[in-house]
Amino acid sequence: DPLSAVHVDYNRFHQIGADYASVFGKFNVRAELAANITEDLSGDDGEVYNPSIAWSVGFDRDVFAAINLNAQAGGSVRLMDGEVADSVSDTEAGEDMTHTTLTMKLSRKFMKDELTLELAGLYGIEDADFLVMPSVVWSKGDVEVELAGGIFGGDEDGELGHFDDNDYASLSMTYTF
Repeated sequence: DPLSAVHVDYNRFHQIGADYASVFGKFNVRAELAANITEDLSGDDGEVYNPSIAWSVGFDRDVFAAINLNAQAGGSVRLMDGEVADSVSDTEAGEDMTHTTLTMKLSRKFMKDELTLELAGLYGIEDADFLVMPSVVWSKGDVEVELAGGIFGGDEDGELGHFDDNDYASLSMTYTF
């Protein structure tokens, strides 16, 4: 029976975390911290992801000329990294111990908030790769039309950079009823 040869593993984990948000001066600040606790508490089971700590910190504020800046950094740190085997039998072999991404969005509304120009970007620290996403959104009542694009670049082996040949443009319309 060929189906008896199929084996599916599910990496179960528990997650516990905390978040914080406040206003400091003209900055809306937020932060999150979480622990991902897997079944591999010793870090030496190559079939199971090691436990990790995930984090995020960011802010937004109007900077000038009604332009809003939203900036955030987030990432994770794998625990017991020294136990990861350097072989294909380990799920996390060859992966960095840390993963850090910077995210930023500039936006400006015009025409009584009906037209929004946005420029968003992601930058992967460890991989030195990026995604830049410009967009124009027009909203009127229940209708929204968006023209957007994405430009990938950086290290071709990176999480974002390996999409370098997949730049895109999109046009969408949404009607809410």
